Amino acid sequence: AVALARGTWATGIKTYAAIDGDLLAAITAEAVRQGIPVWSHTHVGPARALEVAGTGVRSMSHVCSVGSAAIPDDVFREGQEGRRTGFVDVDLDHPAIDSVFTLMKRNGTVLDATIRVVVEVGLRRMAAIDTVNAPAPGETADRAEAGPGPRRPPIDRRRRGVRAGCETADAIALTRRAWEAGVMVATGTDGMTPPTSDFPALFDEIRHLHDDVGMPMLDVLKAASHHGAVALGLEDSIGTIEPGKHADIVFLREDPLAGPESLRSVVLTVKRGTPYYRRDFVLGAPRAGPPGR
Repeated sequence: AVALARGTWATGIKTYAAIDGDLLAAITAEAVRQGIPVWSHTHVGPARALEVAGTGVRSMSHVCSVGSAAIPDDVFREGQEGRRTGFVDVDLDHPAIDSVFTLMKRNGTVLDATIRVVVEVGLRRMAAIDTVNAPAPGETADRAEAGPGPRRPPIDRRRRGVRAGCETADAIALTRRAWEAGVMVATGTDGMTPPTSDFPALFDEIRHLHDDVGMPMLDVLKAASHHGAVALGLEDSIGTIEPGKHADIVFLREDPLAGPESLRSVVLTVKRGTPYYRRDFVLGAPRAGPPGR
């Protein structure tokens, strides 16, 4: 399967859901052997965050799902059996979460926190919904009631499993714990840049890491450059300014260590040696011909 993926010119393998820990470990081991990175969601149920971190994938996306490591086994089992679905409250101070970060640091796995999308969607904690309860006499399981009150909807057998409840404050706190534990944090956003925006969604994630998580600007800049390169498996060619690497450089009017807003003072972007002057940028206009001089 890994060879087939490489045959499509894929530069990485992304795992989303419905994968157990053993299968993910096998995929990752073979991908490493063939020199292609594996990028995984933090929770790909039935594999939870602790199992995912143990496989040595290159990156784990969505910090909220780190909380899956703290879902009680009996609750998780009910989800896998189709008797529960939705978000469950978990103890985000559970030691299993610290174990996830320990494994990520040990394996060099990058955390793609995606705080921006948590803020954007406005994810709120919800109690898990029991989708199947003991049926009343004459009732089928699919139409069972959960005590007094309105009748529950029929179970949707296409969706199984529970997820860790997580609010914006939780995402921020978990990212801070990961950073303090020495985990490499990157600046993926998992969101779209509005067509009316002068700057990409990346700048929102940078602001959250600095203003909310509390990372100093030097660490934020590493997250937006070197750690992203590590996640891609391209740290030998991009991500830092060194002899032999591609000339990918941004020139600013202001001190980049002064704060996130200083990063908007772009004068010139050099991409693989080609200059792109900010003064030539027109929002929404296609670039015609060579970049400005």
